[in-house]
Amino acid sequence: MNTTTTELAGPSSLLGVAVGMLASPRRFRAPECREPLFERIKERGLEIDGVNLKYRSTFTFSGLIPRLMRPKLDWLAVRGMRPVDGTAAVIAPKQSLFSRRASDHDFVTVDLEL
Repeated sequence: MNTTTTELAGPSSLLGVAVGMLASPRRFRAPECREPLFERIKERGLEIDGVNLKYRSTFTFSGLIPRLMRPKLDWLAVRGMRPVDGTAAVIAPKQSLFSRRASDHDFVTVDLEL
């Protein structure tokens, strides 16, 4: 699922988002306390702990954007499965510094015990 705590659409919002990222970067890396969707996830018996890397950004449309300015938009949620400890990962969608990105979102992965 993709989520953040602010509206990312429209040209005027980009400046506001950039200012917000500088003023409160953790908001975009750890949005759980500000985003109502996470409470709904828990209410429905889904878990995000252990299946996602904490504070690791997952979105950028350019490698030129500093990591501090990249939000964590992508999440996995599970029910009835347990993550294998230490397997949650975020993988960049490009193979080298000179290759093209396959996506503007990084890949979020985890190994699960069924």
